[in-house]
Amino acid sequence: MSKSKYAPTTLPGGWKKIIQIAEDLRERDTDGYLSGAGHLAKIKGHPQHITKAITCSPFTGNAIGLAFDTTYPRKDLEGDPYVPLFNGGNDPLPFNDFYKQHNDRDRPVGSLVDFNLGEEIDPKKMKRGDQLGIDWWSKHKDKKTGELVWGQSGGHSVFCWDVHLDKAGAVDAFQMLGAHGGSGGKGYGIHIYGCQGSQWLTGMPNNGTLGTGSLKKAKDKIFVDEDDIVRLGVWFTLPGVGQKDLDLNTFRIRPMNIAYARQKSAWWISVYEIKAGRFHYDGEEPKPYCMKDGSAKAAPDDPPGHFDAPVTTVKGNDIKKDPQAVKKVQPKTAQQDQKKPLNWQHGVEQALQVFFRAKWIDSDPGKSDNINDAKSQAAIKAFQTLFKLEVDGIVGPQTRGAIARELPACVAQVPSQILLGSLYRGGKIKTDPGPPDGTNNDKTRDAVREFQKMGGLAETGVPDAATLQKIEQMVAEHAPSATKQGLNPAVLALYWLGNEAEPGASATLRMVSNELKTGQEFQIFLKDAVTEKEIEAKVKLVASEAQSEVSLPMPEEFELGSILFARVKTELEGGKTLEFPSSVPFFVRKPVRQGPVTLTADWRPHIGKDSVPGEILEAIKKNRARYGRKDLKLVTGKYAGDDHYNYNPPDDHLHWAKSWVQKKIDAASDRVEKMIPRTFLKLLDLEGRPASLQTYDSQIVTWGVGLGAKGDGKLAFTQLNKNPAMKKLLDDLGINYEKGDYHVVHLEKKKVISSSAGERGDDDRHIGPLKAWREQEDLLSAIIGLSEDPATREAVGESQYAVYVTNSTQWPGKDKVFTVALFVMIVHMHHWLPAIAKYGFNVAKEFQAIGGGEPSVDTDARLALRVARAFVRKANASWAGSKPDLYQDVHDRTRSKLWAELRKEGAAEGFDPGDLTYDDE
Repeated sequence: MSKSKYAPTTLPGGWKKIIQIAEDLRERDTDGYLSGAGHLAKIKGHPQHITKAITCSPFTGNAIGLAFDTTYPRKDLEGDPYVPLFNGGNDPLPFNDFYKQHNDRDRPVGSLVDFNLGEEIDPKKMKRGDQLGIDWWSKHKDKKTGELVWGQSGGHSVFCWDVHLDKAGAVDAFQMLGAHGGSGGKGYGIHIYGCQGSQWLTGMPNNGTLGTGSLKKAKDKIFVDEDDIVRLGVWFTLPGVGQKDLDLNTFRIRPMNIAYARQKSAWWISVYEIKAGRFHYDGEEPKPYCMKDGSAKAAPDDPPGHFDAPVTTVKGNDIKKDPQAVKKVQPKTAQQDQKKPLNWQHGVEQALQVFFRAKWIDSDPGKSDNINDAKSQAAIKAFQTLFKLEVDGIVGPQTRGAIARELPACVAQVPSQILLGSLYRGGKIKTDPGPPDGTNNDKTRDAVREFQKMGGLAETGVPDAATLQKIEQMVAEHAPSATKQGLNPAVLALYWLGNEAEPGASATLRMVSNELKTGQEFQIFLKDAVTEKEIEAKVKLVASEAQSEVSLPMPEEFELGSILFARVKTELEGGKTLEFPSSVPFFVRKPVRQGPVTLTADWRPHIGKDSVPGEILEAIKKNRARYGRKDLKLVTGKYAGDDHYNYNPPDDHLHWAKSWVQKKIDAASDRVEKMIPRTFLKLLDLEGRPASLQTYDSQIVTWGVGLGAKGDGKLAFTQLNKNPAMKKLLDDLGINYEKGDYHVVHLEKKKVISSSAGERGDDDRHIGPLKAWREQEDLLSAIIGLSEDPATREAVGESQYAVYVTNSTQWPGKDKVFTVALFVMIVHMHHWLPAIAKYGFNVAKEFQAIGGGEPSVDTDARLALRVARAFVRKANASWAGSKPDLYQDVHDRTRSKLWAELRKEGAAEGFDPGDLTYDDE
């Protein structure tokens, strides 16, 4: 595989987290396995619908998405979806791209490598928690000839549960943890393969429809080491490992179910090829549980419980003297341990347990360690009665042979029930076998007897070896082909790969089906959820495999903002119509971009403390780094100084900002209402854009559209904090304003710098944290970044606009202003120095002072002069003595900037108030 272009990402919590997530998702998987079901947990930005069922690679992909979120668990079903990270933990994982590779064409290991979440390893080195990608060896119908053949067919994505080692310490067999199903696309879902019995799961899986399952874990944790998992779970050998190679004596308890690679078995699929991938993680690697004494030891020369007789020798000279000497010498007897059972006796006891749990026999054999006790003998008699053997309670050659023949069929109880269900739904038998619960319940028994009677088989009432072979044969005979449909043609799921596209663009629609004729064509219909207008698409969806898809151009009739639902329809043999709707909507819109995802950094408990813990500082550092460093230019001239920067956003940001404000202008209904956004549009040129930043005047930091951090800038934080996501984002960047105080995490000083104690109205209290903000280029860059990011810029802009509307446009007399130019100047004053403007003049009173009347260009000329003089007069009264430099700045800038802009903008409206003179001039 090619080397990843991304930095490696360590799996938080290591392999144990994978197992914990499997436990948690098992809780949600009440429906079990169902083709096309969806996901069990919500991942941010991913369109897959959430259900109570799952299949193989959707499970492993979903689990990996959860595992690489540093905040686990989340309340994803309550609106807090999971956000996996990658690229060294610095960026959100593009989960749609990752999942497409992980799920499509069965490339789970490749997806780990390409996104550098792990590395490919030799399968002989696999351990618990590793990602496995398996190609199956099974009997399947050849697409060209239609004949049943053995070979590679299909695949599976799972996690490794346990491994067995050979004498050299290499893996030769493994157990797998994943979402497993059977024929027909249904099954028990998440479990260790072969361990779906009542000691692990209770209830029933789905009956082919979402919401019909009742599966629950039989105990709090089912993915824990126990001998029954070793004994009853299926062990899959690696390619090249056969019956002679796997040493069963080195297991801590002898396993019953082994699927040897590339074997031709009527009951087990087996491994054709396998790939393994290991997540990057720290800490100790897991050790095999199944091994006797913790490691694979060479098998003893003799099987336990049996000792060969000593060798009897006859000397050559004795034979020369008497040719009959060999016959005359009596063999020596072996001293057997009568208390030690033979290997096959253990196997019989374990087999009887399987027959009893599957309800093939009704006599409980008791504990498997109690060899050949009364319970065991009663169970043996029940088995002998079932198969019409001599009923003597003794496991002789015939009984042992029957047990060996029937045990694999009994283990395949669930597949038998699933296949019988297919025959029932296809009309080949009349008796419903019920759900595949792994037991020969009354419904299954009746269906089996009907099938056996129909096929001339011995009516045992259980799906024995001969019966299972005939069932498989009948199902295979009715398998779908290019010329005919199968037993139960159905669509199981219909969904979009990505749930949005712009008008006229194309989107991919995927269908999961079962038993359909190869090449079956479906019409596609798209319906607008609001107008209920439905249009047939110009393309058709052709069922080629169990999973088919088509690229579908969006009809021009559906405009931006449309919400669509898809429906497919086809005609089946016999005049039947098959229809299936999608349950998840498709949005005709511009793609929604996922915003930055931050590591949680809870610094609040450390306010007022000497330091902040290193892990919190590291999280904040990574969060700020997501935005990169902006081009912060040091100012020169009058305002030059340390950390005195000026940042002007690029043109595309200005273009967005003006378009955003123009929508507000277009939505306003009257002259005065339109004045408010029209003035804000002017402020974008006069004061700055939402992402502008200056750090060179008395406000220390001025953010956005002229919001000084000691003044109205505080209120921008207050507005942003109303949005929980934005509040968390600011917190995770190490800055916020709350309850009258600023708090800024200073990475170099390793502490939280907060506003000092004092009167709430004294904005000089904030100098400390604001200087801490100004001193950190990464924090300045991050605030600029979230102001420019398409995912968050509108939230930032709206917060600044809300402050503007509240503080700069709520003055009396707005309706007395006629020109936009004068309205802009008055708003600019309130925006620049709110207190000076608020207490310096009242537009309504000033209008009355000039004689009132109907607002016009003439009244604006007289009103403008009075307002400007009053504004400077109030600044003089407030600061001439205490802050002369600040007063002088207001005196000069009001004439050189505000008044100059007034005359410039007024020219377009035929408005010119002349030169500005002050009272003392």
